[in-house]
Amino acid sequence: MADGPIIVVSRGVAKYGRRDDLIPLMRSIIERDSTEDGTLVHALQSERDAPNVIWGYTVYRDTEARDIHWKNIAPILTKMDGMWEQWAYPHFCTPIAAKGVQFK
Repeated sequence: MADGPIIVVSRGVAKYGRRDDLIPLMRSIIERDSTEDGTLVHALQSERDAPNVIWGYTVYRDTEARDIHWKNIAPILTKMDGMWEQWAYPHFCTPIAAKGVQFK
């Protein structure tokens, strides 16, 4: 994997009745991101017509920033065990073009 920027798009499905339990945990991940200079963008959203389907979009400066982020959120992720029907699977992407996010 090339070093930076690293884009990760993920899609997960919350277990029926567990979405409301996941939301505060997901928000705490975003709050923790504010301490990480290398996590440039991190957005979590759910589908309008299928609110149990949750998408993530993250841009890391480089692999070091990604590794720091994953280390920082590991305790939160363990709290999510058993709340996912389908765990959020990451897709690693290479930037082509964007508005609102600057790539090298």
